[in-house]
Formats: sequence, C-alpha cells, structure tokens
Amino acid sequence: TDSVFKLQNIKISNFEDGLIELKIIIKDSLGNETTPVKTSIYKDTKEPIITIKKSTITDLKATYTIESNEFLSNSLIKDSLKINIGKMDSIAKVGNKLYNVFITRVCNDTLILTVKPNSLMDTVGNKNLTTSITSIEKLIPDNPSVTEVNYCQGAGATQLTANILTGHNSVWYSSSSGTNSSTTAPKPITTNIGKVDYYVSQVKATTGCESSKAKLTVSVYEVPAAPVLSRDTSNFLVSSATSGNSWYKDGVLLNDTLSKIKPLTSGAYTVKTLQNGCISALSSSYYFLVTDVINLSATEFIKLAPNPFQTKLNFDFVIKGYQKLNLDVFELATGRKVTSRVGLTPGSPVYLPELMGGTYIVRITSADGKLSYQFKMVKM
Repeated sequence: TDSVFKLQNIKISNFEDGLIELKIIIKDSLGNETTPVKTSIYKDTKEPIITIKKSTITDLKATYTIESNEFLSNSLIKDSLKINIGKMDSIAKVGNKLYNVFITRVCNDTLILTVKPNSLMDTVGNKNLTTSITSIEKLIPDNPSVTEVNYCQGAGATQLTANILTGHNSVWYSSSSGTNSSTTAPKPITTNIGKVDYYVSQVKATTGCESSKAKLTVSVYEVPAAPVLSRDTSNFLVSSATSGNSWYKDGVLLNDTLSKIKPLTSGAYTVKTLQNGCISALSSSYYFLVTDVINLSATEFIKLAPNPFQTKLNFDFVIKGYQKLNLDVFELATGRKVTSRVGLTPGSPVYLPELMGGTYIVRITSADGKLSYQFKMVKM
C-alpha cells in the first residue's frame, strides 16, 4: 500500500572497500515482481596512501613529488610538511592527487621530508598517516687528495698544491681546527729542519659546500755533510757515510754505493751521500795508490807514486798513531833540500812544479821525529 519505502540499517560492515551494487525487487500482494532497480554505492574506510619521491636535484635546489593513491578533498600546504634541514620554498598543485614541493637544501648529505598525519583527507574524510622520505645526496665534496712534500734545508720552495675536483676551489688553513683561511696556497719555509702540517679543503663553486680538511705534511731535512774518506788496514777506501754513497774516480761516477770500496786502479776518489733526498757536497779527493812502496807491517804502509813523475806525486799511508806526516825533497847530487810539505794527510796529492828534471831523495818524517823513510824519485 505504501508508495515510498525507506530502507534503513543495511549492514555492509562485512563488505570489502570498493563498489557495492544494490538491486531492489518489489512484489505486490499477488507475488508479481517489478523489474529490478539497481544502484551503486562506494565503501571507503581506508586512509589515503601518500608517497614522496625525489624528482630533481640541481646543486642545492631540489624538487620532490607528493602523491596520493586517491583524490583528496583538501589541499597540501606548507604547514602539512616538516623538513629537518633546508628551506621549503613553495608547493605547486599538479592535480587532485599530486603536488610538487620545491626546497633549497643546505650543505648536508641527509634531508628528511615528512607529511604530517591527519593533514590530507580523501573524499569521504579518511585522513593520512605519517609519511617520510630520507634523501641522501652527495652535497659535501670529498677531501682533496694531497701528497706529502719533502725539501732539503735552504732549498727553494714552491706553493703547495692539492688535487682539486673540477668546479671546486681550494681553501688553505694553518691548523685542523682553525677558521682563518686563504684561497692562496702557502709557500713553505725551508730554513728550519722539521715537519710542518698544512690543511686544505675544497669548496664547490656552485653550492659553496666545503669538504673536510686534508692534512699535508711538509718535511725539511738537513743537507748531509760531505763524507770523509779514509783507508783501512784491509786496503778498503771507507766513507764516513754509512749509506746513500755515490763514488767517483777521477770525476767519473762508479757503480759502487756501499760505505767502502776496494779500488783496483790508482786514481783520485771522491764520494757524496744522499740522505732523505738531500745530497751532500763531494768529499775531499783521496788519491788511492794500489801498489805499495814501503810496507812497514802487515797493516801499515807508506806509498808514493808515480815514479817517475811529472808535476804531482800521490801520497798515502796508514801508520798507527799518526794522522799527518811531513815530506822533504833533497837533490841527489848535492844533498841540498829544495822543498818541503808539512802536515800531509793520507790520500793527499803533492804538487812539485818548482822541481827541475832530475833524481831526488824524498824523505817522509813524523813531527815527533820518530818516523823517517826515504824514497828515490825521478822528476821527468
């Protein structure tokens, strides 16, 4: 009898979210049925799902997209978002489900962008849960690559260098914790022996982001003294430098590098040493005589050569207790002393240009008068 029906309390709690179709059939008192009447309703009990994605990063400027899985009934605003570092510049609505967020970052590797809970609603009033994205970008440059520098004391120095990435500038510091900086690389001072640490970072020109400091150590080493040559009792020529020796004979470099050598031929021997990359001056020349002239014992000798000679005699000796000897030259025919040399050391060259050609007696003596030996020498 009624022409209007009100259907109430239809339970759809067991239905899943989605489209639900209702079909109504009416029967009269005789059981006659109407043609079914259909309608649909949409059940939605779930909150909108929000996703955040990184879109573009250019230096410090970044764009992120925030998207819902369903239409939203309100708009995204800045107050709905939270950022741990940087500045949120603006929000642009792309559609009912999509927004772009524009951010200016700071020089930090990690940015966290969060959509606050209950800030967005779908068309039936369901609200979102908290959604965040952690974005890690390499905004801070790596430390510049450096190589330690060594100098010899007093050597000329050049400005320090570091391997800087393209598009970056170097910044130099005097300490690891210092804030006073310079874009001009320092030039080390080589006056004092020791080590000095310098520190350098690199800054990307387009962002101003600065790396941590790299330590560059400059070492200044002492230039070694010229070695002293001596002859031992085994007829080895010995350098006072225990390592890094370079030997020369008559000015020609030899292959020998040990602290002592045993010459096979007579000649003027010199040596220099290399320590910590610093090379000494040449030692005093030591004329080594291979052939003995007078053997005083198994370990002691006096040598004088060549014979005959022209202008120079090479004098060498090893006598216990004596570091210097004297030399006197006498005419053979008259016995008259014609010249003398005092305080000769082993390996000393003796120049006698004042002598005329002829035969002479050369006497070797000690200052205390306890030694006296004679040689018969011919001047050409």
